[in-house]
Amino acid sequence: MGTQNRGPGWGERSKARGRGAKPRCVRHWLAYGLLGAGLAGGSLIAPGARADDTPAWHHLPENTALVMLLDTTAATWGQLNQFQLFQLLDESLGYTPGPLALPYLPYGVDFATEVAPWVGDTAVVALLPAAPGALASMADHLVMVAPATSPDALNSFRATVFDLQGEAEAVVPVLGTNIYLWPGPGAADWGDGDGGDGDWGDEYEPGMACETELDPCNETPLEESGQTRSPHRAIAPQALRFNRGVGLPLTVQSLHADDGEFELELPMPVPGFGPGGLAIAFLPDALVAAATPEAIEQYLTLRQQKPSSLAASAEFQRTLTHRQRHRALVAVYGSALELLNFDPSVAGLPSLGLPLPLPSPPVFDPSTIQTLRSLNFGGTIEALVYPTAQGMQLRGRYYYDLAPFTFGLTPTVTEADSLLELLPASTYMLISGRDIAGLWQGLTRTLASASDPIRQGLDGARAFFTLATGLDLDRDLFGWMDGEVALAAFPTADSPFQAISPDLHLGLGLLLQTSDRATATQTLTTLADLAAGFDIAALPATVNRQPVTALGFLAPAADTPLDGETTSPGFTLLSHGWVTDNTLALVSGLGPMDRVMAPSPHDPLARFSGFRSALAPLPQPNNGYFYLNVGATLSLAYQVFDLHSNPLIEPLKPVLGSLHTLSATTAQTPNYLEVHGHLGLARRRD
Repeated sequence: MGTQNRGPGWGERSKARGRGAKPRCVRHWLAYGLLGAGLAGGSLIAPGARADDTPAWHHLPENTALVMLLDTTAATWGQLNQFQLFQLLDESLGYTPGPLALPYLPYGVDFATEVAPWVGDTAVVALLPAAPGALASMADHLVMVAPATSPDALNSFRATVFDLQGEAEAVVPVLGTNIYLWPGPGAADWGDGDGGDGDWGDEYEPGMACETELDPCNETPLEESGQTRSPHRAIAPQALRFNRGVGLPLTVQSLHADDGEFELELPMPVPGFGPGGLAIAFLPDALVAAATPEAIEQYLTLRQQKPSSLAASAEFQRTLTHRQRHRALVAVYGSALELLNFDPSVAGLPSLGLPLPLPSPPVFDPSTIQTLRSLNFGGTIEALVYPTAQGMQLRGRYYYDLAPFTFGLTPTVTEADSLLELLPASTYMLISGRDIAGLWQGLTRTLASASDPIRQGLDGARAFFTLATGLDLDRDLFGWMDGEVALAAFPTADSPFQAISPDLHLGLGLLLQTSDRATATQTLTTLADLAAGFDIAALPATVNRQPVTALGFLAPAADTPLDGETTSPGFTLLSHGWVTDNTLALVSGLGPMDRVMAPSPHDPLARFSGFRSALAPLPQPNNGYFYLNVGATLSLAYQVFDLHSNPLIEPLKPVLGSLHTLSATTAQTPNYLEVHGHLGLARRRD
């Protein structure tokens, strides 16, 4: 057979067997492997046997780089039934809250009927340790372990796997356990990269005829087992590996009354698992799956050697405690030092099917990694996804396990969040923080010490800004922004964006607190003088009996020829004014200024119940907020894009309407750095 049909290489194991070895059939593979291991039949699951109820993480080494704990119980996922969103999904799509799938299982497996009967309470996805400084491929160390509570049900699932995947192209025993491989596209390029020589194909070709066809589920001939396999199922084995759209049929009304209803296919991205290949091993107490056989071999070896268990780690036990306390659907634990041993490239990892690629993480050279180790750099990563009465929470923490931090901590500020009293309750979106001046100083110090070219570029930017404006970049532009800051989008009757769409009643506002009002005023005056050279005039105006300055293009006076002297603003780009003695407001246009400049009556965002509910789960003190009023933003989008009666959007409106708010924040404490997000959901209505 041609090499294009051979399985992928298995590193040095294949080379050691010799490149001149002749192909053998699968049965010979098993016979030789079982004799060598001395554990014949070790991978079979005896009917009626009692599975080991030890949690899967007890079989992972203490230096596991990363582990994800996936809760599979109906009780935990049943918490989602309190939300209207999942009631709607149940009514429209028949989805009952629960895992849709487990990573690396074949596409086409139904979790509820084919996995739930045997899977334990928690499945794990683990990134097993790599050699220090190896920059190893994550795909070669990533495994999914699904514990089995019912060996009989797991045996039935074996038959399902082989029915979906077809005959395994290679079966190799490791420590008495058979690893079944279905290579994906381009598999011949795996291994040592020499086109497939020295790989499994040197000793086995899937197209070779054996004396009797084997059933991979029970290692007995199909004729004796009484089972048959659909021939078309064995032609194209596949793992869940595609990123093209999958149709979601929606029944919608036609724009023409005579046409009635019709089904519409909406493309939806589906994540891929693995680099196209699938390797599976069936243990008496678990199913182990991965993209490469190397990962499963490492897991089996570590499991037999029984090194210090991950369960013995105090840091991991901390994550388990938090997971149990919050009844988390998903929990993640990782070691920063162990993660440095892996190539940060996302190549070969599960794809998220996003329209744009994710940014590549930084690559550390060996000397940098060694420096980080010598500085005792390290810590643990923790992430939890769990529901509360208000919605879904995502909490991520980086623990400084080696030594507490004493600098860069989130301060307790007396005037924290004071700007929220100045914004309207109907605000669509908010991004807030504090001390832009300090952030700029820290950034410039970091850039100046990074390298000579970066430092020279920073110096050049400062010189150019001074030459163009006469101002000092550090002192006059950023230096006075030392208080709270808030950027907001809110509804307004008169907006400059209505030039784009008449229904775009949107105002943008930036609020800045300062302890140096004089410098801020001088900077604004200088910039206004510069704008005059571009025919942008700064004219005084009054909003809610408060003085403001409007910057815009001038229009001719009513009694003045078009080429005469202009005396009134035509199109206002920007306006600014002092809302309080130390708070400057910069607003798009002039009309939106009446929402922040002494409005009467005033219903502040800080007292809006929806906003307070969105912020309630977030930690205090924090570095500021991200907030999105989903309902109000959707209402604006429906109006601007005329989507109120759109047949494509109509079926989605109830689902989208069940999403209330989205909020997030960050905080630094002496023990950890935290990122916390909250999705506010409507409660279920019976």
